[in-house]
Amino acid sequence: MRPTKIAVQKVLLASALLLSSAAQAVPITVSSDISNLFVDGASSATGRFDINASAVSAGINSLLSVTSATLSFSFSDNIDGYTTTSGFTGGSTLMQGTTTCGPTLGSCVEHYYWVDPFATSHADPIETARVTVGSRTADASSPYHQSVVGPYLTAQGQTVCGWLGCGFVPVTRSDCGSWLGTTFCTGPWPVYTQNRTYYSAYDGAFSLNLMLDNAALLDLGTDGLLDFSLGALAGNFNFLSASLTADVFARTGGPSPTDPVDPIDPVDPGPIGVPEPGSFGLLLAGFFALFAGTAKGRLVGRTSPIRS
Repeated sequence: MRPTKIAVQKVLLASALLLSSAAQAVPITVSSDISNLFVDGASSATGRFDINASAVSAGINSLLSVTSATLSFSFSDNIDGYTTTSGFTGGSTLMQGTTTCGPTLGSCVEHYYWVDPFATSHADPIETARVTVGSRTADASSPYHQSVVGPYLTAQGQTVCGWLGCGFVPVTRSDCGSWLGTTFCTGPWPVYTQNRTYYSAYDGAFSLNLMLDNAALLDLGTDGLLDFSLGALAGNFNFLSASLTADVFARTGGPSPTDPVDPIDPVDPGPIGVPEPGSFGLLLAGFFALFAGTAKGRLVGRTSPIRS
């Protein structure tokens, strides 16, 4: 292979590598300037992301072009006190209990007891965070948890004390019915409370992710700054932290920052059509060198040696 062609191939390879490197995004992750705040319905917070220092550290010292970016917010419930309600739920039910039998035939006695259902509910209301970036909003709520303890029975009654001492006196109730105008009763039977305890809560950690639209991407690329606000749509909670992860390029041309169309292609020279001088110039130099090398080879092949 001729030295000229080898040199041309090296130039073309270097140009291709330059264009390839120009098309590689630089991932940047930064934290917001606020964190660890208590937020409720009476308060709100505003924060900002700044990617300028990270862009410079990544070797981008010119205007920025941001092609994609995601915001991540972390929250936690501040463990509110439960709201408790309790009471009897539904009517009493007569349940069959044990059967005792004596020594003679027909001496067996069936025992019954009454069950009164009773429920206690402990509730923690929902917490919902709202984040606003530009014209976009996103909401996230704490996770829902529910658990039940029971059922378990407790005897109704009270402790009564007399001159012989103290003892538990149960509450009893007869089971009565009527037939042909006559009332029949069995019992009285002891009464028990059937307890169930419900825990219904919105608590724990929760998060929110928001992808930026073109308007927000252009805003972020214009000065490297992005503002946001957050508040409590319901309840109260702790705002822990927020981060921004973006794919950033050096802006080498394209629309003005006031143009509503965001520059998506990092190597697009923009609507003016002016080529990028660095990488495109190298490509042209490579092609001219290839053409010159080919022409020189043809000229040498056609020239006869000088005879003495």
